[in-house]
Amino acid sequence: MRFYKNFFFKNPHKFLKKKFSKFLKKRDVKKNLFANFYLRVLFELCFCSGKQVKELKLKNGLTVFLNEDNTQPTVYGAVVVKGGAKRDPKDATGIAHYLEHMFFKGTEDIGTVNYKKEKVYLDKISVLYDKRKKAKTEKERDAILKEITALTTKANEFAIPNEIDKILENMGCENVNAFTSHDAIVYFNSMPSNQIERWLEVYSNRFEKNLTNVCIKFILMDNKQFLGQ
Repeated sequence: MRFYKNFFFKNPHKFLKKKFSKFLKKRDVKKNLFANFYLRVLFELCFCSGKQVKELKLKNGLTVFLNEDNTQPTVYGAVVVKGGAKRDPKDATGIAHYLEHMFFKGTEDIGTVNYKKEKVYLDKISVLYDKRKKAKTEKERDAILKEITALTTKANEFAIPNEIDKILENMGCENVNAFTSHDAIVYFNSMPSNQIERWLEVYSNRFEKNLTNVCIKFILMDNKQFLGQ
């Protein structure tokens, strides 16, 4: 079991993908594991030193698993969202994976030089996407897409690329990454132990003030408990 623990801390992203993919091969209803069970199994595999894993339930509905290990100089943190590929609409497969990437783009506070001005263009883009979905001809859809492209170019003038990654890296975080499985979307990284509070602030902002509200409602429509709504 020591192998699991050592391998986890040296190669956490590989460990996560390897362990999750093993469970995801079980596709029948009874064996379809939810994200909180994945996380429980992950902790049991990684921390097999006899220490107790604490399970906490926050007021906003978020479930937190904690395992304190004073032998390690770093902390490993992961946020698991119950919103994987099995929740993709039939006419929009892959949207969960798309959402995973969108959460790296920024928030109202991170990744933008002026959110109020940027929001003007983002709102117009959102309206045009709804309009394009209702368009009856390919010509109409192409015309609307050109408008969206032009507005996106304007909105990008206010964007700061990869700022979330840069903030985490400046905190000393390593292996900053994410993946989408059949049942979950997972964001994870390791960090120095003295950066836990800052990491929580960044991740809280990442989920509460993300710019992809339309996608969140679309993909996580039954995940209100996680979002604290």
